[in-house]
Amino acid sequence: MRYIRFIHLILLLLVTVSCYDENTFRKQIDLPATQSKIVVFGYLSPENDTIRIYVGRSIALNDTVSTEDKQITNATVKLSCEGKTAILPWYDELRSYGSINNDGEYTPGFYYEGGYKIAVKDFPLISGKQVNLTVKTDMGTITSSCVIPEKETITPVLEKVWVNLQNEYYSEINANVIVKNFGGNQEYCHFIAEIGKTDLKYDRSWRTDFDIKTGNEFFIHKPTDASEVKYRLNKSYYNYQTVDTGEEKDSIYISLAKTDEAYYKFISTYKNYQDTDGNPFAEPVMIYSNIQGGLGVFCAYRLTKCTYSLRDYIN
Repeated sequence: MRYIRFIHLILLLLVTVSCYDENTFRKQIDLPATQSKIVVFGYLSPENDTIRIYVGRSIALNDTVSTEDKQITNATVKLSCEGKTAILPWYDELRSYGSINNDGEYTPGFYYEGGYKIAVKDFPLISGKQVNLTVKTDMGTITSSCVIPEKETITPVLEKVWVNLQNEYYSEINANVIVKNFGGNQEYCHFIAEIGKTDLKYDRSWRTDFDIKTGNEFFIHKPTDASEVKYRLNKSYYNYQTVDTGEEKDSIYISLAKTDEAYYKFISTYKNYQDTDGNPFAEPVMIYSNIQGGLGVFCAYRLTKCTYSLRDYIN
């Protein structure tokens, strides 16, 4: 008898669900309305020749706009610092790139890059000074600001390079790097290591990132930390035998960016977001933004770059 009552209950629930009004059901699960926001990216450095600001719109939930159409080309982008102001014009220029297959054949390509830009010589970036950003669009206005970091003596030094020949096509390149000469303040740092080839005959080059085996790509150095930070790098590299043949030159590129806090927080959280993408068990990552009224980042950094000829260290 108990089982019969249970079956009756199940049938009653099925009938109730089947008679449920579809429109009422939809109203109860409607998601809140979402709107696109202004998206801005700007990375300022006195070591660069040009200030470039990207302005676009985010893609809201259920938005039909394609990613190619999200760039905003009619914004008013204004920078100000110490009483000096500048309106950045829109640019859309053709850029070139190339790819190389396993046979070493080079295939050229082109793409359009757009944004707002001004030469650093026309709007100097001064250490310790605050730069203010205002962007006005049909969607509204956003603001942000950043302070240009002081130039420090932080120096990345390539200490040792050794090569393990894997076969006639690939070699394993290993390198030790020491970052030293930190200042007495807390420093936000971004370490970048690449290996690349320059084709002197055709005036083209390409690079690939080293794998960092020891050390962190992003780190905060405090006055109480060790005076040196050590890195161990590794990369399987194609066609090592062409080092400095007269037409090609292989080099190691080491860069150390001393950044402001906004740069550090944005890039590090974005990298964390990429690392967790597609993992259903990962904690969600909120990407940092310092744009008032929108999304993105407006930040500054100072860059120290070192280039080393691979042959000099191998020999």
